[in-house]
Amino acid sequence: MIDIIIKVAPIVIIAIIVVAILAFGYVRCPPDLAFIISGPKTKPRILIGKAGLKIPFFERLDKLLIRQISIDIKTGGYVPTLDFIGVDIDAIAKVRIMTSEEGLPNAMRNFLNMNENEIIATLTDSLQGNMREIIGTVSLKDLCTDRKKFGDQIQEKAQGDMAAKGTRPSPRPGPIAMQRSRGPRRPARPTTPRSPPTPRSPRNRPNWPSSSPS
Repeated sequence: MIDIIIKVAPIVIIAIIVVAILAFGYVRCPPDLAFIISGPKTKPRILIGKAGLKIPFFERLDKLLIRQISIDIKTGGYVPTLDFIGVDIDAIAKVRIMTSEEGLPNAMRNFLNMNENEIIATLTDSLQGNMREIIGTVSLKDLCTDRKKFGDQIQEKAQGDMAAKGTRPSPRPGPIAMQRSRGPRRPARPTTPRSPPTPRSPRNRPNWPSSSPS
């Protein structure tokens, strides 16, 4: 009996370990996330839209948001154009986390385990600065007639900073709303209260003698 237990015990222990790994280590990644499974002295494994196994207590699971994100970027006031006309612009930038071998390590260093709002807060300042620089090199006429070109210039300007952070712009820029500065308003003229009209005196009519019939 003891011999049988000794022979069966290793099998039972291995079965329990396998069941524990399947119960606590099975993970399934949705398509808009990237699961990074890392452990001691092992290269991280990347799961995107598929399932995998994580060894409990020896490996950790980190998440990276990779779906397209819309960021509202504003100038925060009137910015002068090339022809010195102030404009206030509100634009929508669409970015996505890079999943390539070159971009994913940068994205992991900057956005690992961040939610969408935290990613937006990290990228907003950089995109706003790039937009202000582009406004200073474009005339008001070009801004009004070709806003798509203006959006492409912003993306091209921000591409270097975004690639360093592991993100890339969407090929289709978002809408751009613009408001032109009309300069300081003229102060209203002070209104003086009108004096009440003076009453007119009745006209003194002459007393003509009345004619009586003779």
